[in-house]
Amino acid sequence: MTLGMNYIDVMKYCLSFPDAERTLITPSGNEFALTVGPHPFVYFETGAPIQWQFTLRVTPERFDELPDPPKVRQAKHREEDHWITIERVENFDGDLLKELIAWSYQRAQSA
Repeated sequence: MTLGMNYIDVMKYCLSFPDAERTLITPSGNEFALTVGPHPFVYFETGAPIQWQFTLRVTPERFDELPDPPKVRQAKHREEDHWITIERVENFDGDLLKELIAWSYQRAQSA
């Protein structure tokens, strides 16, 4: 298990995918998506009460197994499409996180 990715690392990794763009969801900029074309593949929330939350789509199998680690939960308002929210990416396995982001990107790209 590799720890150590912070939110800046995660953002840079997400933006390294071809045609990935940042799209504001709220005028304040506290919530935004990273998209490929019109399709989001991750969401960031930067407001209180939790300073950073990271949401991404996962496979149905991952959706069932991943809420077990601390600070991971099924995403509100997006659970029907197998989205999870990670509250503290720095405490999440970095290699697994990259794998999940890549899958979410590929899923959005092929939509």
